[in-house]
Parts: sequence; C-alpha cells; structure tokens
Amino acid sequence: MPSLDFNLILVPLAAMLSLMAFVSGVFLIMRSFLTFKSQINRSVNMDIEIVRVAKVLKNSEEGDKGRESWKEEIGSMEQLLTTLANIKEKKSLRRLFYGNPHISLEIVNPSNSEEIFFYLAIPRKFRESVEKQVHSYFPNSSIEKVPDYTIFSPGSFTSVAALKLKNRYALPIKTYEAMNVDPLNEISNALSKLQSAEEGAAIQLILSTAGKGWRTMGKSIAHKMQQGKQLKDAQADSLVKNVGRYMGKDLSQE
Repeated sequence: MPSLDFNLILVPLAAMLSLMAFVSGVFLIMRSFLTFKSQINRSVNMDIEIVRVAKVLKNSEEGDKGRESWKEEIGSMEQLLTTLANIKEKKSLRRLFYGNPHISLEIVNPSNSEEIFFYLAIPRKFRESVEKQVHSYFPNSSIEKVPDYTIFSPGSFTSVAALKLKNRYALPIKTYEAMNVDPLNEISNALSKLQSAEEGAAIQLILSTAGKGWRTMGKSIAHKMQQGKQLKDAQADSLVKNVGRYMGKDLSQE
C-alpha cells in the first residue's frame, strides 16, 4: 500500500496560511495608516462653536415646579445625545478604513476669565445637521462659530485626567433621574472656584457612534444573571462568547 505524502497537504496549507497572514498584516498596516491620516484631517476640519442658552424666567406660581425643571432640561439633552449618536459615515468601506466621526462637548473656564462657556466641536460636513438638532431640542439656544480657544496662560503647569467606569460598562450607572441636585451645578461650581487670573480648566466629552456589538455583552450578562449565575461567571461566559463578534464591530455599524 503506497504511503501518504503529508508534504502534499502541509506545504499548500502552510503557503495558504502564510498568504492569509501577509494579507491580514498589510490590511492592518493600511488601516492604521489611513486611520491616523483621517484623524489628522478631521482635526483640522472641525468647527468650534460656542453654545448659549437663554434662561427662561418663570413666575412665582411655577417656582416649586422650577426646582425640578433641570431634570427636564437634562432629558432634552439625553434625546439630543441619542440623535448625535447616529451621526456616522454612510459608506461601509469608508467607515471600515477611517472609522466614524466624533463630536466633542466641552465645558470651559479659560484663564483670565470668570465666565464658563459651552462649546461644540463638530466635523465641518455635519455642522448644519448638528445645529438643526441643537435648535430642535433647545429652541432658546444660539450657536456661533468662533476661533479655537485656550485654557492656558504663559508659564502655566498642565495636568490631564481621564474618567473611566469603575466597573464593566454592562453594569448600570447612576443617572440624573436618581439625583436630587443638578449635576451641572456641581461641575460649574467647581470650575468657578479656579483663580481666574492664573488657572483654567476644560471638561471634554467625546462622542462617536458605537457598533451593535457593545450591547450584546450587556444583554448576555443580564440574561445569565436572571438565570441565577453570579456576575463574575456571567461576565466570563459572555466575554468568551462575544470575542468573535467584536472583531467585526466596524462592519456591524449602521
């Protein structure tokens, strides 16, 4: 009986795997280069807009109701953020290589100023759409394009911090509905305590469309915990199950 020559199988298989590895490497390098180039191009094609919202004065009969009006305002902002989350590149190929655009929301107290300003940094191609959305949820607002600002002063010391979740994003967080005070007041009070002549600060929130994959793990963990599993076991099972799905998250974005 003639012996089976494994080289006839292993050599083509090794060649195929090598070709796949080469193509994947070239793709990742091209994508990294194009993503980096896109980030630079987008950064120079962003419009900085200052947002001002007129305060509506209410009569004395509405005084008690006005104490909770900040929740209504945050509710409007919640709807606006949901709308802004749908801003994305329409073409799948462009989204694959360049990613989705981002929008920056910024609360700023510049040095040499006692005022607190609210800014929007918007990709120029989406500027008109974003302005319409802001006006639809905040009719008393005005948006004006301005030059880029700075929070720094000559010879100043710079410090940066990034906020992140303490636990996995699949777990719920405390929202404004469970708060008794306006969280924006707490932030603005902290910024107002800076020394106006020497100190400046900015709080920046970057928004970008996420794929469908990020919801999958949260739903899976919740489902497994409802079945009686502990959180750590549900997280481990969901992580293993969804690794493959996250690899194609860019293609799953709509």
